[in-house]
Amino acid sequence: KGSQHKDIRKTLEEIKASIAAQPTPPTGDKDLLAMSRCAAKLRQVMDTLLEQGGKDIKCIRKVEKRSESILDNLAARITKELIERDDFERIEDQIMKTAKDLDAVRATPATTVIESCIDK
Repeated sequence: KGSQHKDIRKTLEEIKASIAAQPTPPTGDKDLLAMSRCAAKLRQVMDTLLEQGGKDIKCIRKVEKRSESILDNLAARITKELIERDDFERIEDQIMKTAKDLDAVRATPATTVIESCIDK
């Protein structure tokens, strides 16, 4: 169990570093794949934490913080310029798939937040 906890902490640190490496502000689909991978890893971490009984509150809070950072990154990408692009549907699909992974680790659905950004 101790090594699994170490793996979780390591994965959370890798996710944090990947988020920190993102260009600011994020634009279009640039580095969107990295955010998608982070969201998928977060989902795996949360699944593992829940399988262990969900008692590791410190790691669960880290998952929440990372999911918030990824969601902020996704929402910041959605601009009028992006929505007007010819390839917006493809990018929107990628963003929504990533948001669905975040939904699995959040109390407030990320997909709802993203949809409201698009509808503005």
